[in-house]
Amino acid sequence: MVNLSFLFQTLCVLLLVACTSDDNGTSNGQSSGGATSPNEVQAGSRAFGGFPEPPFLPLDQGVWMAGDLHVHTNYSTDASNRPMAEVIATAKDNGLDFLGVTDHDNHVDGDLAGNTWSDPAYKSDDEMVVLFGAEWTTSKGHANTFSAKPYNHQALYAARDRLSSEVDQVVKSLELHFSANHPASGDPWGYEYDMVRSIEVWQSSVWFLNTNAQTIWDDQIRSGRRMTGRGGSDSHHGYIKSFLTRIDPNNFQPFVNAMGTPTTWVRARSRDAESLIEALNAGRVSISATPQSPRLVLTAASEPNGNFDLGMGDNLVLKEDRPVQLRIELENTEVQTKFYRMEVIRDGSVLTTLNVFPGQISVTFTDQPGANTKTYYRVTMQGLSTPLIDSPGSFVPSLPMVAISNPIYINYQD
Repeated sequence: MVNLSFLFQTLCVLLLVACTSDDNGTSNGQSSGGATSPNEVQAGSRAFGGFPEPPFLPLDQGVWMAGDLHVHTNYSTDASNRPMAEVIATAKDNGLDFLGVTDHDNHVDGDLAGNTWSDPAYKSDDEMVVLFGAEWTTSKGHANTFSAKPYNHQALYAARDRLSSEVDQVVKSLELHFSANHPASGDPWGYEYDMVRSIEVWQSSVWFLNTNAQTIWDDQIRSGRRMTGRGGSDSHHGYIKSFLTRIDPNNFQPFVNAMGTPTTWVRARSRDAESLIEALNAGRVSISATPQSPRLVLTAASEPNGNFDLGMGDNLVLKEDRPVQLRIELENTEVQTKFYRMEVIRDGSVLTTLNVFPGQISVTFTDQPGANTKTYYRVTMQGLSTPLIDSPGSFVPSLPMVAISNPIYINYQD
């Protein structure tokens, strides 16, 4: 008998192969603006890869914003010929608040300023924050760059395939948020992780391609890094509404993968690009299968009084051996009608499994990590996600994952 599940998973992989098999060659280009000398880079926090520690944001402040941090347009030659204005309009229709447009830099010889960034539609407005960035595409792996302002991408492009220490100098001089893409699937990350501030731990809607990325993420955190985990659809588009008029290999992709599958949520200080970058750096981040799926919010009580005052990305300095209370909340859902299974991950292993029943929107647990012991907690939630209208089949390859939190840290200070 034909195994339909296997056939469907195989189809999903074939449809998304363009996301992780990008050409590592070059074409044409020019340079743009100036960069700070690497000698001017100041030493920062080891836990944050040598960058300064981001400022704290109290839990009662900030705003949650939904976005996609890995999206291509017609400036990537392996993507469908979909113009920037159409990409941004569709992202808004899908319920997103921000977008990381990350076209391949090698397709324009590093000249993002003269191509993607110069497109008239490449701009933020009251509905959408568009970050400056690109997919740094090399033979040793791919990384996305995120910035609140234009920067000299040509300098980073010139450093491709150099030593990690040389790339790290350029990244720090440009003050970029540098993020390793699909680290364990197609085009795996071959550089050191010390120079990245986040890892793409959920790439595309096809969940089973991301299990090894979770292990890499946990390994980095256990080494002492406060490393942000983020998502990205890596959408090369295709467009259902114009399926019959645009003949393109990517035309099938939006049925199972589109902007927002998955969705990266950030708790930003305000709705602007600078606040988004700050939140990514700090790890105030959660990931959901779609913009309409529940958002996991993990909090902790810094004192034994039940006052939950620390959030994802925050660090609790614990000098005494006592229990710590943590709470998991399901947000972005008006009526909770589903059953979910949560796994609490402590130091890379499952600490406990929790069931969430219809009508339930929060659950608490207690653990005793020990005095002066370096520990972290993060949560995954499995079940059935809420489909994205623009990608009606995306909930199938994302099974069983619905949402992932970022960690809360214990004793991760330098």
